[in-house]
Amino acid sequence: MSDHACQFAAARDAEAGALCRLLIDEMKMAPNAIDAGVPFVACETTTPGTCDDGWNCSVQVESHTAGDKTLQPGEIYTSALALLEEEEDRFVASQGKTSRPFTDLVSTRTTFRHPGLFSDFDPKTHDDDKLLQRIGRTFARMRADLVAQGYAKDTPDFRIVLAQRICDWMFDPKGLGVSKIDLAGRERAVIELMRLPPGERQGDCSELARLLCGLMRLAGLDAEILDVQWDKLDVTIFWHMAVALFPDPNDRSRMITIDPYHKGWMSEQGHFAQSIMPAVSALAAFNANAEHAAVEPSALFSSTEPPLAHALRYDPHYALALYMRALRAHEHGDTTQARTAIEAARRARPCTPNVKSLEREIITP
Repeated sequence: MSDHACQFAAARDAEAGALCRLLIDEMKMAPNAIDAGVPFVACETTTPGTCDDGWNCSVQVESHTAGDKTLQPGEIYTSALALLEEEEDRFVASQGKTSRPFTDLVSTRTTFRHPGLFSDFDPKTHDDDKLLQRIGRTFARMRADLVAQGYAKDTPDFRIVLAQRICDWMFDPKGLGVSKIDLAGRERAVIELMRLPPGERQGDCSELARLLCGLMRLAGLDAEILDVQWDKLDVTIFWHMAVALFPDPNDRSRMITIDPYHKGWMSEQGHFAQSIMPAVSALAAFNANAEHAAVEPSALFSSTEPPLAHALRYDPHYALALYMRALRAHEHGDTTQARTAIEAARRARPCTPNVKSLEREIITP
């Protein structure tokens, strides 16, 4: 049944092809449910041709990819990531009583791993299951305490305060004992970070955002990772990640930025430039950051393909990976690839200083 539907993606990305067959053949997902378009973050200047008035970024969908009856790798990864998260959420909500069939299939039939999950994708171990159950019990107590304090359950105010308490608990030495580090020695998946002793659970902005977003999701909150293009609290930061909370899941017009890198800073205005980060972009960020740290990617990934190649395979529009490709190509004298990559990075992040600087170096004779 999946052979025809998955043929296009499999020819371009064997991993996407394998996930596609699992989604359609095993999970009985209809191909048209996957064919929702390839998401990516695009930025444009407020005033064309100048960055003086800032810039705006938003999630867009590649032209002619939604509903075109051709399943793209980006669409498949998006569906697979969402289903893996849904299974983990249900497992926690049921106190460990529900199964995770897709997670089991991905664990045994593919090498694909989701760095934002608390699962280790190893059916032979159970400490990750116990971790999820402990987290679920902690959040159940938090929710009960809020109700006892007079908060109406699952109202926007309830959700905002719950998110704040989860962030506090994440950093509390008596809680998860996580701390900030400016540049981690390697890019760790959530489960790797959680397996460290509390005092050693350190992360940079991407690792902290990934963990906090996962925790908020497990608590039943509507949260997503934010791609921050310009940091309001440190104007020298142009590559950053935080978390978006939607206090009312039925009204996404109101969004609160929660930034664990900045000690849990919360703001309805958010950073100078930011947008929701599609799941495939967050996956690309994991690999780009692994490359940036000049270390091997997470041990959960068994492929020998370089992290940067992984990043651009998951999201060919991801600006940091494009910038890094341009930089690497420029350093190795590959003028054609350097120009192509920096031009793509410029379209994605037109006002980022290091992109503009490298553009001048590569493009200007």
